[in-house]
Amino acid sequence: MSFIDRHPLSVPRLLFVVALWLAASPCWGDDPYLVRDINPGPDDSYIFNVLSADGLLYFRASTAGHGAEPWRSDGTEAGTFMIQELKAGSGFSSPHAFSRLGLDVFFGASNDTATGIFKTRGGLNDVALVKENFVLWLPAETPMVSAGGQMFLSGSEVGTLGGDKELWKSDGTPAGTVRVKDINPGPIASNPEYLVAVGNTLYFRAYDATHGTELWSSDGTAVGTNLVQDIYPGLISSSPIELTQAGGRLFFGAASEANGAELWVVDGGLPTVIDICPGSCSGGTGGIARVGAGVCFRSLGDGTTTTGAELWCSDGTQGGTFKVKEIAPGTTPAYIALITDFDGRVFYFIADDTVHGSELWRSDGTAAGTWMVKDINPSGDGMNNVNSEIVASCGGIFFSADDGVNGFELWRSDGTEAGTTMVADINPSGDAYPSHLTIVGHLLLFTASEPTNGSELWGLDLSLEPCLFRDGFESGDAIAWSQRIP
Repeated sequence: MSFIDRHPLSVPRLLFVVALWLAASPCWGDDPYLVRDINPGPDDSYIFNVLSADGLLYFRASTAGHGAEPWRSDGTEAGTFMIQELKAGSGFSSPHAFSRLGLDVFFGASNDTATGIFKTRGGLNDVALVKENFVLWLPAETPMVSAGGQMFLSGSEVGTLGGDKELWKSDGTPAGTVRVKDINPGPIASNPEYLVAVGNTLYFRAYDATHGTELWSSDGTAVGTNLVQDIYPGLISSSPIELTQAGGRLFFGAASEANGAELWVVDGGLPTVIDICPGSCSGGTGGIARVGAGVCFRSLGDGTTTTGAELWCSDGTQGGTFKVKEIAPGTTPAYIALITDFDGRVFYFIADDTVHGSELWRSDGTAAGTWMVKDINPSGDGMNNVNSEIVASCGGIFFSADDGVNGFELWRSDGTEAGTTMVADINPSGDAYPSHLTIVGHLLLFTASEPTNGSELWGLDLSLEPCLFRDGFESGDAIAWSQRIP
């Protein structure tokens, strides 16, 4: 038994639940609606860097008169507005890396006098300068994250410290925004990346001239900021990637001379390798995503058989790390991507079995419980990792897909073929390309494009969406859920 729970299915109970589903299916939310034409007319508003916090969506948007500025939305037209014009006129303040600390949302941007770190709580003209003359390191992987009641930042101060990109922290005040440690002393930056919180501890990767790029941790003090382990001894880097918190542990991919590129885990001590391909060969990991208390990912396998990259899961132990299913036969990779946890036991992803193209799949962590949900595009790929996204809601998932007829549009699924349908053809003349799919309270907010308004912010009311919860039973070709109306 894996870290994902499995239970037997009773046929009478399955029929009862299916009847419940058919009875409740008309209760799906209303049609998608345009929240606001932020940049009026057919021009795009170029929404990026979205964050859901306290019932609001924070994001960057551009208009012809104001350039790129910080915006917020509660899903209504009146509640969607530019928080503050940081650069007058059509100049770009270019807000980025929105991240939450308590009630405050931090972001990097420029105003008329300086580049720095700002914070807001989403009210009109509610923007405060936290640290001026400071630049976040972009394009860094996760350059700002909160841990232990403080915000950690990867960046540099313009001025006395020059362009030396190091680890900083902030309590939201100018005086409380300071460099934690000069990890790589001198003018060469340590370039902290993949910042992630595990409890009150920050983990990240950074470079120094002795160890190369390795795993570090910090409690926000200089003495408490240290190399966790030189996984690839000496100046050669293990280059940790995709740092992921799950079950109070840290999972990541890294390479060592003894083990090759493998999955690693930190569980309150030094990192432990999950040696999928024993010895110096590489099992490899990619697309690491939290599922319940463990992770799932794609891997080349243990080397005993010749396979392409397939779906694997791990509970953080060697014995609890396993290939879920051979989706694509032989050496062809299954192109696993967008692994998305639904309820800690069932998860969704896209994969290509070489017969149906790249489509939506679901899994409970067992081979029998892993199958293609629907062949959305019988003539090609229904999904891909460029134009598709997946987000979980209480009633299933929403995702962007192309059925070969309507282009990329918004879809939903309850995990069954019959319950996997297009929500609406937002752009009848082409692709709507739904993106930035984000749950904000009882709303799904996302961007979509159509000829009249361009690419703008859209919403879908989920308040009538029937929520699914596991009764703890399912079988190899059908998934059984009970429902409740929130």
